[in-house]
Amino acid sequence: MKKYILLFISLFIFISPVYASTNTKDRDTLSNHGVNKKWNITDKNIGNVNRTPAVDASELIYDFSDILTDEEENNLLEQFKAFKQKTGWDIVFLSYSLPYSDDNENEDFAADFYDYNDFGIDKENYDGIILFRNTWETDRFYIPLSFGEAQLYLSGSELSDIEDDIYDEISSDRYVEGITHWMSLCEARFEKGPHSNLYIDEMGQLHYYYRFPGLLITFITTIITAIFIGINVSKNKMIKTVFKAEEYINKKDMKMLETKDFFIHSHVSSYTVSSSSGGGGSHMGSSGGFHSSGGGRHG
Repeated sequence: MKKYILLFISLFIFISPVYASTNTKDRDTLSNHGVNKKWNITDKNIGNVNRTPAVDASELIYDFSDILTDEEENNLLEQFKAFKQKTGWDIVFLSYSLPYSDDNENEDFAADFYDYNDFGIDKENYDGIILFRNTWETDRFYIPLSFGEAQLYLSGSELSDIEDDIYDEISSDRYVEGITHWMSLCEARFEKGPHSNLYIDEMGQLHYYYRFPGLLITFITTIITAIFIGINVSKNKMIKTVFKAEEYINKKDMKMLETKDFFIHSHVSSYTVSSSSGGGGSHMGSSGGFHSSGGGRHG
């Protein structure tokens, strides 16, 4: 009888659905708490590290809230793999019920999940994107982030637009449509190429720089100077080097009557270059690394 019971239990376990994406590891048993990136683990961020689920970075979809079916996860995973192959970025979807009192807690959690797991580990700047869906019933929230080189394509302004574009699908629980829409918008932005006036530093922080068109300015300045000289020469027929005395002297009382003065005028202009990259820029996570964000949306 015991034999049949054990067989039944084994069969039940075998055929029961297993959500591999929600499997986690115990960080206390992992080397450096499972953090294999360059981030330093300190007293300030160890709490964030230990609160972050440690997962297998190859799975890409982490549906802790169980809002996707197995079939939907499998289909999305194939699309994610194709996206990753095309762009070279990691792409991650995370659902989780996270109670919070401040919107920034959502961004912090999503950034920690990306930073403290091995996403983008094969890239120097850990390039990738993540969409986090907070299913906390009191105040649902979602936010996409970009990391590393992906920020050159998806800075804060693009991510904010994407948040608006996928609002209807995400807020109405049409998650497959919303996730697919998010991915397609990111892919379309990738195909346009990176912003030429943005760059990231070694910690992944996004910066803006202005490429001053030196040759063009020099050419324009030369042309304007030549025109200016030509106009003045034609008006004055060149400055006389000798003046007749009667132009200045009254022959009777020798008083000065007429003077002619010539002025050469110069024009000075100034300009200001803004250091703002616009659209929200980069934000630092607890790891010390940076990411870009559009702020997120409720719903």
